[in-house]
Order: sequence, then C-alpha cells, then structure tokens
Amino acid sequence: MASAPPPICYLSGTRIRTPGGDCRIDDLVIGDRVLTAKGETHSIKWIGRRRYTRTAAAWPKTFRPVLIRKDALGEDRPAADLYVSRKHCLLLDGVLVPAKYLVNGDTIVLAGCEDRLSLEYLHIELGHHDAILAEDVAAETFCSNGHNTEVFDNFAERARLYPGDTGQRTRPFANIVNRPTRKRRMMDAGRKIASAFGS
Repeated sequence: MASAPPPICYLSGTRIRTPGGDCRIDDLVIGDRVLTAKGETHSIKWIGRRRYTRTAAAWPKTFRPVLIRKDALGEDRPAADLYVSRKHCLLLDGVLVPAKYLVNGDTIVLAGCEDRLSLEYLHIELGHHDAILAEDVAAETFCSNGHNTEVFDNFAERARLYPGDTGQRTRPFANIVNRPTRKRRMMDAGRKIASAFGS
C-alpha cells in the first residue's frame, strides 16, 4: 500500500445532497442527479472508487482521512461528521481549500481509523468541475489533471465509457489554495472557527 497513490475523494458513507434528499455516496450511480452549492442539479458522469487495505499496524498519514467534525464550520456545517481525503477541497469564501490546511487538532483532525482494516474512497465526476453538498458542506467534484483517473480501481470503466476524455484536463471553477502563506491563513481561519463555536 505504501507505493499506492493517495486518495483524492470522499470516504465511503458520506451523504451527498440530491434533489430527493441526502444519499450515501456508495448508493449513487452514473446518471443520478446531485445538487450543487449554487442550487443547480447535474447528472453524475462517473463515480471513481478506490479501496485501500491496511498492511501495517497503523494507517500511513497520506491515506488517513481528514475528519471535519459536526458543526466545525458553523451550525450544521457539516450536518454530521465529514471524512475526506487530505487533498480534497472544500469551497470556503469563494476559494477551494484542501482539507489538510484546515486541520486544527480539535474540530478538524486527521482521523486515525485504527479500527478499520480497509478504507474506501469515492469521487463524483460531473461534466465540469463544481461544488456539491457533502453533509451540507460545499465540497468539490472530481477535477482531472489529465492522468489522475488512474488512481481509481475502476479507471478502465471510465476509459471505456469516455474514450475521448483520455488525457483531458478539467479547469477548476475557483482558485485553489496551494501557497504556504495562504495555507497559514486558512489554518488560522480553521482555528478561529473552532474557537468561535466553543470547540
């Protein structure tokens, strides 16, 4: 597992907002419609899946999900504990922020998952990059950099369904925080949010 690419998605069990209500990501299929943070509905183009099996006494840091505890970002945001991969982006104040930059050691932490021998991550692809609602928090859909579909166990399915997409890049719909100075500010913001809500 140490040589496997790290996850870039939602942990299984995450509830995603659909026009009919919240649905576990595990139960969604291609063609289902999901609700975006802007209130629009779009059909799912593809769902990437990746299962990791623990081969050591503890999960390596890169494979452990970030746990954003209920209410960490405001009342009912998230509405329940939200688990995403470290590089998965949330939409905050108009910018996309990787979850790892929000870890504050209290309300947002790197989960240990000591009781789990396997972890399954899933990602939702629309026809464009967007933010959907995961446990009532705006979080990104899959954004292709031209080769990251290959990190999923079922990437051959996507290649078969969309042969013309091979090597195509998706343009992010918002700026992504990736500089150390921005990282520092976002980490501080995460701590202030936690403090404001008495955590």
